[in-house]
Amino acid sequence: MLVLLSLFSFSLGCSDPAKEMRINEEYPDWPELKALQSDEILMPIGTAVGFGDIKTAKAELKNPEFKLALDAFESSQLPSGYDSEERSAAKEKAVKQFREAIQLAENNGSNDAVKEAFEEGSAALRVVAAPK
Repeated sequence: MLVLLSLFSFSLGCSDPAKEMRINEEYPDWPELKALQSDEILMPIGTAVGFGDIKTAKAELKNPEFKLALDAFESSQLPSGYDSEERSAAKEKAVKQFREAIQLAENNGSNDAVKEAFEEGSAALRVVAAPK
C-alpha cells in the first residue's frame, strides 16, 4: 500500500516538501496577491485545468470573486523591493492572460484556448510571486 501511495504521489508531481523548502528566501507578500492565490479563488480553477476538467474551469473562471480578486490585483502596486521590470511585466501578462481566459469562458471558447490562457497567466503569476 505504501508503494502505491508513493507511486501515486510521484505521478502527481509531488515530492518531499522538506527538500523544496527555501528557508532563507523572501517572497513578495501583499493582500491582493494573497487573495488572488487563495484556495478559494485560484485553486479551483488550477485544479480543474490540471485534471482536464475544462467545463468546471470555465465555470470557476466566471466566478465574480475571481474577477474581483483579479481587479484588485491589477490595481495594486508591487511591494517595495519587488518592483522590478520583470515582475511588473509578468504581472501585466498574468492579468492579460487571466482576463483572456475569463472572456473565453464567458464566450464558450475552445477548451484548448481556455487552458492555454489560464496556464500562461499562472506561469506569469509564478514569476510575480517568486522569491528575491
